[in-house]
Amino acid sequence: MTRVVVIGGGQSSEHEVSLASASAVADALRAGGHEVRAVTISREGVWDAGAGGDPVSSLTAALPLLGWAEVVFPAVHGELGEDGALAALCALVGVPVVGSPARAGAIGMDKHATKLVAEAAGLRTAHGFVVAASDIGRVALGGRGAVKRVPGGWGCGVAFGERGA
Repeated sequence: MTRVVVIGGGQSSEHEVSLASASAVADALRAGGHEVRAVTISREGVWDAGAGGDPVSSLTAALPLLGWAEVVFPAVHGELGEDGALAALCALVGVPVVGSPARAGAIGMDKHATKLVAEAAGLRTAHGFVVAASDIGRVALGGRGAVKRVPGGWGCGVAFGERGA
């Protein structure tokens, strides 16, 4: 039996999806015979271990939750989750984490950095460019395309356009 902390929620726009993911992971781990502590991070960044535990709003107070674990399963989507932040925290605490290491998560969540790394590795990528927030609305896509925030997950903040849009 392995002691696993499953973390869900978080402060990103993907909070609700993350809660569903964390719940499914915790249920599956329990069904597999593992000892699981489910932790929810609120939209405000407050950690809650539930089951009579007091919510903790500081990193110092959250560390014992991570110290109990033999492994951490972060199911926090988006920024401050799959961007490498939780992986880095776990690395600092010295507890293994499921998923990508901090650097890979950080690069993977930055669409422009991912494109640069892929191109440097010889992979073909779609045409793209970075637009400053102050220039949005003044830039023509020059064809069909999507406008997405550089950081962030899946399709949050996606806008589609046609030539000249």
